[in-house]
Amino acid sequence: MAIQINDNWQIETDGRLNFTLQQKKIIENSKDPSRNGETKWVDVGYYPTYQTALKGLIRREVAVPDNIKYLVNKLSELESLVMNLPDHGAM
Repeated sequence: MAIQINDNWQIETDGRLNFTLQQKKIIENSKDPSRNGETKWVDVGYYPTYQTALKGLIRREVAVPDNIKYLVNKLSELESLVMNLPDHGAM
């Protein structure tokens, strides 16, 4: 089962013990040109709980910038995003 976070992130789970953070990537420069432009989900982290997967997403999103204004806005955006997700803590 996939839990959609936003357009670029999702958490895949077997519903029990495994939570995989995935990022959407667009295929470019494929050996098979017919696949160029297709999207795929790439595993970027493995976690024991839903909550730790969300923390992994936050760490990945805020690790990029050098600009403090961007960081503050990104943290606010992520907090809002997480607060509006359905509660999957019972998984």
